[in-house]
Amino acid sequence: MLLFSMLLFTSNFVISAGALSPLPHAISGRILSPEGTIPDYLLLDARINGTIYASTYVKDGEFGVNPSFKVPSDDPTTETVEGGRLGDLILLFLDGERVGELVFEPGRINRLILETDKIMEQKPRVLSGGPYYGVAGYTVKLDSAVVFNPEDNEPTYSWDLGDGSTSSQLEPSHKYAHPGDYIVNFKLEDSSGVVDSVKTIVHVATLPDPIYGRIHPVPIIGESESIEDQETGLSFHLNSIGAASLSLLSYMEPFLQKGKPPIINGAYSLGFSNLDEIAWPIYVERRMDETVPGAGFYTWSEGAWKRVSCTGIAPSKEIVWAWLTKQELEEGLLLLGADPGNYVEVVSVETVVLPDNVYEFKVNMLSRGYEGNYTLNIGLDGEILERRSTTFSNGETRSESFEYGLETGTHLLDVNGLKYSVKVDSLIKPFQTILFSIIPMASLVLFVMKKLF
Repeated sequence: MLLFSMLLFTSNFVISAGALSPLPHAISGRILSPEGTIPDYLLLDARINGTIYASTYVKDGEFGVNPSFKVPSDDPTTETVEGGRLGDLILLFLDGERVGELVFEPGRINRLILETDKIMEQKPRVLSGGPYYGVAGYTVKLDSAVVFNPEDNEPTYSWDLGDGSTSSQLEPSHKYAHPGDYIVNFKLEDSSGVVDSVKTIVHVATLPDPIYGRIHPVPIIGESESIEDQETGLSFHLNSIGAASLSLLSYMEPFLQKGKPPIINGAYSLGFSNLDEIAWPIYVERRMDETVPGAGFYTWSEGAWKRVSCTGIAPSKEIVWAWLTKQELEEGLLLLGADPGNYVEVVSVETVVLPDNVYEFKVNMLSRGYEGNYTLNIGLDGEILERRSTTFSNGETRSESFEYGLETGTHLLDVNGLKYSVKVDSLIKPFQTILFSIIPMASLVLFVMKKLF
């Protein structure tokens, strides 16, 4: 039994929510013990009416700083109870023992100091990342915020997903067929038989009604490749090897939240009558009055919005574009958004003229917060010649080189929607280096930077 001699509010103020979504109630603090150091990874959770709405762990005697500890506010516009309401009683439990209470207030920040006279044992600990939120028919990612195993042995994991399904993965993705609230249980067992578990809830909402919908026939290979939807402003370039149709739905706003970019310009659902008849990848674009850095398309995959590996902007045309693979579009949800702190910038394109009018194009790229696979599309005179994938970490610079034989004349080079005019002159000597600079104009300029011969 834990005995606490003191519960202090050392910091206590409210941030006005204004017209924004209801703010959470943030809690942080320190746990003190006169008999020794508080072990790391003690589990602290906040419960309202028996439901756990926030969990965290103790590290270096502190909690609620990294990671944060916030009890979410309930959204009064929905039927689901997502968190606390003004005046609700929050009960705090440390490793299953009740240790304190406070009253829920949206936007309030509390700092607590707790004292105990008992030293807790270190043991395997698990902390659920819940509560989770999803929509019927789409994947929910069940991720554990922390798994601490002091013996450093091989544990086993088990999830009871609340609908009769189970998983032995650490972070499974799961589709719930029907709306409702599902109680899930996550359990860890180490090789010595020590077990720790935690329960949380998955709120599964009903799929909302779209504001627009239309079915387009998909052109057969050899026919026109374009589908233009005037209502949504989306244009597609795709073919099928047999009879197929595209069902396009538009929504007022994204009904799934995890991983969505900070700027949203459209949420759509794409459905094909026969995925196997489509010639993948497919191309989609949408004209915008003003393109912003980091604009691109996102798809819903494994429980989160993920930026398409080959997407970007064409400033000269004021469009956002993407090449979508079958795997990326597996769940059919498409989002147009922008994250100025999470994209790859094509900084410059260098060209070396080799013998026999062979041109080497070197594309220099910079990750501005983006991490993961990024795909380059290289086009020449309206035809895509090559697609190449490369992996970035945040702030990393990378280069990719391509070689093509070009005839004398002027050619149009396309690097992920950015256009460059390439003039092939028989007087240009081999091994001359040329740099194409990124210029946000319809007519881009070719700069000759250096001659080696």
